[in-house]
Amino acid sequence: MTNSRAEYHKEYNEKNKEKKREYHKKWYQLNKEKRAKQFRKYNEKNKEKIAEYDKKYREENRENRPETGLLKLRSSLDLFANLRPVKIFPPLIKESRV
Repeated sequence: MTNSRAEYHKEYNEKNKEKKREYHKKWYQLNKEKRAKQFRKYNEKNKEKIAEYDKKYREENRENRPETGLLKLRSSLDLFANLRPVKIFPPLIKESRV
């Protein structure tokens, strides 16, 4: 029974492989278009803020940009990843290796 069931699934997957590919391509394309539309909508809504930010930090020296401070902090601590805020739950403190 197991062999026939496994063979059935293998055969079924082979038959439907192309259908799955087509479905995933269509799904990906729809989501890509949806994300692009949302991104355009966000940019239109916040166009002035974005332009203001760009203008402010493009004209300034590299030393005055916000990301420069973060880069200095990361290099001084020898970190190679982004720092993220962490909330520690009391019951999990004992389980932590840190």
